[in-house]
Amino acid sequence: MIESELAYRAAAAALGAVGFAVRFYYQLRMRSVGRVSARHLQRDQIYYWLVFAAFLLVFVYAFTPALDFAHISLHALVRWSGSLLGIFGIVLLIATHRALGRNWSGQLEIADGHRLVVAGPYRRIRHPMYTAIFCTALAYSLLSANWIVAIANLAAVTLMYWARVADEEQMLIDQFGDEYRAYARRTGRLIPKF
Repeated sequence: MIESELAYRAAAAALGAVGFAVRFYYQLRMRSVGRVSARHLQRDQIYYWLVFAAFLLVFVYAFTPALDFAHISLHALVRWSGSLLGIFGIVLLIATHRALGRNWSGQLEIADGHRLVVAGPYRRIRHPMYTAIFCTALAYSLLSANWIVAIANLAAVTLMYWARVADEEQMLIDQFGDEYRAYARRTGRLIPKF
């Protein structure tokens, strides 16, 4: 039991480290991009840090016994499925960043020369980055089998999503008009529309 718990902790820490590295890499790349309009910057910063703090709990779980009291019993297959879901989420996050290129921002902003991205994961999903973040939050929840990690991660991501997605879509309608409306009709918000 102890050895398998160490393996879960190591897997959670590895997924968390890779996820943070990916986000940090793309965050640094976007520092020099000019922005022509932005919305809700202060509010977005609050949600951004809330999700960041929830994801940090993964490392508290992985490296300390502080959250051991919140352990729930899950079958090993369920817990390891979390690692596969986490890998999928990180791959989707990378694909999303690559598709967006210089259009990406952690805030609701329009970049100088912004274009509507409809390739890569955006071919069928309007918000694949949120899908990726939901996948990693669920992955950490399953892998850790810890109700505090689960509630914090899933609640933070859900709050951020509900606070931002309508504003994000309105910003894109304002920028791209009927082109975005047509795109929205043929795609799903978080899962592919076939």
